[in-house]
Amino acid sequence: MSHDLYTDRLSAARPRHLYIDASAAIEWLREVFRFEVRLRVEGENGRILHSELTYGEAVVMVAQAGGWIVP
Repeated sequence: MSHDLYTDRLSAARPRHLYIDASAAIEWLREVFRFEVRLRVEGENGRILHSELTYGEAVVMVAQAGGWIVP
């Protein structure tokens, strides 16, 4: 089996998107693009600290803007 280092690195990329209202963004991505939620980590008041959404083999991470830096 041969590997293309450039392609292998691209396939391992995991984009992260930050939203003011991550819960609403997750629902929108599910409804409009049919993403599936693989992992959802909530903090205080339902704040999304981290989530992983899948579409086929692709994975994107979605979290609340401000995350760990701003309480």
